[in-house]
Amino acid sequence: MRPSHSQVLIVGAGPAGLTLALELRRAGVGIRIIDKAPQRPDSESRAIGLHPPSIEAFARNKTAAPFLDAGMALRAANFYSSGERVLRIGLECGKDRPYPFSLLVQQGKSERFLIERLRELGVEIERPVPLEAFAQTVDGATAVLRRADGRLEEARFDYIAGCDGAHSLVRQSLGVGFDGRSLEGRFATGDLAIDFPDETRWPEQEIHTLLRAGRFAIFGKLRDGNWRVVVDLTDRPNVTADSVAVADLRNGLAAFPEFDGVLRDPQWISVFRVSSRVAETLRKGRVFLLGDAAHIHSPESGQGMNAGVQDAINLAWKLAAVVKGVASPELLDSYEDERLPIMRAIVRETELAQRAISLESPTRIALRDLAAESLGRLRPIQNVLTAAFTATAFHYRDSTIVDDRQQSSADYLGAIISGGPFPNCDQRRAFRTAPAPGDWAPDAAGLVLPDGSETSLHRLMANDLSAIVVILGGVDPKPSDLVRLAELVARLKVDHEGFLEPFLVTREATPGVLHDKDGALHKRYGAKYECLFLIRPDGFIGFRSQPALESPLRRYLADKLRIGQSVRAEPLAHGPA
Repeated sequence: MRPSHSQVLIVGAGPAGLTLALELRRAGVGIRIIDKAPQRPDSESRAIGLHPPSIEAFARNKTAAPFLDAGMALRAANFYSSGERVLRIGLECGKDRPYPFSLLVQQGKSERFLIERLRELGVEIERPVPLEAFAQTVDGATAVLRRADGRLEEARFDYIAGCDGAHSLVRQSLGVGFDGRSLEGRFATGDLAIDFPDETRWPEQEIHTLLRAGRFAIFGKLRDGNWRVVVDLTDRPNVTADSVAVADLRNGLAAFPEFDGVLRDPQWISVFRVSSRVAETLRKGRVFLLGDAAHIHSPESGQGMNAGVQDAINLAWKLAAVVKGVASPELLDSYEDERLPIMRAIVRETELAQRAISLESPTRIALRDLAAESLGRLRPIQNVLTAAFTATAFHYRDSTIVDDRQQSSADYLGAIISGGPFPNCDQRRAFRTAPAPGDWAPDAAGLVLPDGSETSLHRLMANDLSAIVVILGGVDPKPSDLVRLAELVARLKVDHEGFLEPFLVTREATPGVLHDKDGALHKRYGAKYECLFLIRPDGFIGFRSQPALESPLRRYLADKLRIGQSVRAEPLAHGPA
């Protein structure tokens, strides 16, 4: 064995592990990423849906372009019962998002795009290199890796991230339970060509789900011209991953007379079962669980890979802040606090969806179809379904590391007496309509930089994994107030370099600051009066205040995010391996 040391070991080079690696490298954190298996071919689809929050994350780390080129943008999801369409869900999720659609793109391609970006950042995936064992101490973790030539390597790390799939060795070694159950049924999936007499009947850019008693099939067109197909294997119990063939897909679709396509030229076919399970904890000491190592569930609505990407996005900025000595390790507790409730909600919702599409009772099917037809036409229900299917409904409003600061009546009177800043009633009402702490931060274009070039709020976040503080000057601010806010920006740049990137944005063109030329940012964020938003590196609002005062922000950074409270050694409060 030869000793070595890096800051973070990532075990598993699937979407969650690759995303974590990209985010940590973006922050300048030293990593190693290993996988026991060879790289997945492009033709192996597996997970296929990429939702807006994931596309936005890849845009921040400069990886989105190949996904947009290779993916098929989805505009709707259709559900047919006994040949009649009972529900259509629009999948375009609004102008506030820079990418208001989901993409169909094969997982093999997704992984290749992320690997290529990692190579640009100087990181190579080490494979096939399995993790043999690991142990924790108060100030780090030691892992034993088996090199491709059979040699064992002992390496030291500050933290380990287990992204090694549903059968995770990391999770098993930690003794973490994986609560849940296996759902009934087996399914075949594949990518292949389909010839339709009339392709306009099954529009591309849409997903089509066919339902009959106890049976379902799903298909959608890919950018390369092939179609992704999923069928159940109810009447073919002996089909295995080694024996499955295009005939099994044809047989599954034969249960639906409305399907009039001819299947040919399969690129890839496999068999899978569905389980719903969530790890009982996401962290023990210096070891974390992400992606399928932490949660598995029905592929209905394509949440699995996206949830793993969001696990990585949530953990990365916190881990980077701690490893770089900017924040206390206590910040890492919020990873489980924020992600575990979402994982459990995804499992509940996907189980419910799986049961709904697998009904066998004629009475229950009739009630389901009636509810889908009648309620699905209502705009509020459509909005809820769109948000659920595009993974845009999740938030962290209940998190312990978000906060809101608005003037109380006593603050308001005190500001009037002392001559401090205070908004009037109309300005306070406008601010209350703004995105709340824990919400995803809506985008806004039309921001003019001091050099005259244009940008958007989200493009400001494509940095070294720093949070951004956006201070909005409001409508018709006093010159003295703008001077005060500019001085605040200057102090924050000095005091929190490496974690915060502050910006002052004004409605009128002002030298040296960002100009909100169309007022879109001020309007969307309720900024009739000066206010402040801290947007976390994962794209969610951590803190907001009106007026834009310094002391509440600094208290938030110290008390909630533990910024400036770093320590060298972290006690194993969550237990050893």
